[in-house]
Amino acid sequence: MNPFRIVLAFAIFLGFSVDVLNRPGQAPGAHKQRSGRAQAIDGRAIQQAGDLRFIQGRDQLHTPEKGSAERQAIMDGLREEYKENRDPDGKPYRGKLTFIVNYLKVHNGWAWVYADPQSSDSRDRFGENSGFLLHYEGGQWKVMNLPPRSDDPNAPEPLDYPTRKDVESIKRMYLSIPVDIFPSQAETSSAPSTNQSSDTNTDDSPTVRELYLLMPKQYDGSSRQEREEILEYTSETVVDIPHGYISYVTHLSGEVFEVALFKAPDGSRILAYNQDSDPRYNVPTKLYFLKYEGERWTDVTAQLLPEPVNKQHKYKLPQTGTTINVTDAKGRKLYEVAWKNGKFERQ
Repeated sequence: MNPFRIVLAFAIFLGFSVDVLNRPGQAPGAHKQRSGRAQAIDGRAIQQAGDLRFIQGRDQLHTPEKGSAERQAIMDGLREEYKENRDPDGKPYRGKLTFIVNYLKVHNGWAWVYADPQSSDSRDRFGENSGFLLHYEGGQWKVMNLPPRSDDPNAPEPLDYPTRKDVESIKRMYLSIPVDIFPSQAETSSAPSTNQSSDTNTDDSPTVRELYLLMPKQYDGSSRQEREEILEYTSETVVDIPHGYISYVTHLSGEVFEVALFKAPDGSRILAYNQDSDPRYNVPTKLYFLKYEGERWTDVTAQLLPEPVNKQHKYKLPQTGTTINVTDAKGRKLYEVAWKNGKFERQ
C-alpha cells in the first residue's frame, strides 16, 4: 500500500487533524533560530473566500476549521518554511507534505501551531520542532523568528515549549502579539520584564532593541532580519538596554548608525535614529525622531528639534544623559541640544 495513505489513515484513526499540502518542501531547523526568510503563499485565496477576520484585526481567538481557506493558507505558510530549508541530512524533500495538527490557535493575524510534518516519500526525514509562530503580513502567512528559549531548570511551569518565560520573551519581541494563542501553561504573568532601565525605559515599556526592530523600514532601508543580524555582531554593536542606546561600528566605516530612546512627558517613547553623513561617498546625514504610541509610528523630527536637520552636520546621540552634540563634517563642534520637557533646546 502507498505509505502516504497509511500515514493518512493512521492519523485520522487517532483523531488528529491532517492538513494536506500539494507540493514538496524542505525541513526547518530548530525553533530557536528559525529563518526569517521564509516566504508564504499569497493570501488572496483567503480574501476571495471572504475570511477576513484575522486580516481586519477584529476576530476572536479561534481555531480555523479543517478545509477552510484560512487554515489552508496557514499550512501553506508552514510549507514555505520547509521549502526554504532542508532535512537533517541536508537534502531537499522528495514527497508531498502533510501536517498532523495537534494544536492551532489564531487571533488578530497571529497563529501558534504544533504540527508534525509527514511525507509521502518514506526516504524523507524530519528534524524536531517545538511549534511554529506565524504572522499574517503583506497578504501572506509567514513563519516568524523566535527568541532563544528559556532553559531554566527551576522554572515552576512544565518544560513544554513555550513556557511562561518564553511567552514573555516572545511578547517583548512582538509587541502586538495576543498571548492567548499560546497553550494555557504559557500564559504570561504580571511579573516585570528583566529589561529595566535607570532613566529611559521602565519595566513595562518596550526597550530600545524592541523598538529598533519594529522601526518602519523606510527610515533605514533594513528589514527586521537584517537588523537582527546586526545586533548579533557583538564585536561591532553596542546594545545598552538600561540606557536605551544602540551603536553599530565597523572597522572599515567607523560608526554606521546610532539609536537612542527618549521618554516624552506623556509617557510615550521617542526613538532617535541617526546615520551621519559621509562626504567620501556623498552620503547625507539621516536623523529621525519617531514617536511610538499605541503601536503607531509618527515622525516628529520637525516638532522636536529647534532647527531643521542639516544633512552635512554630524549628530552624536547620547548613550548616557539626554544631550546631543552637533559638529560639522570635519568633527568641529558647533553646538548642543538638550532634551527638556519633551523637546530639544539649543545650548
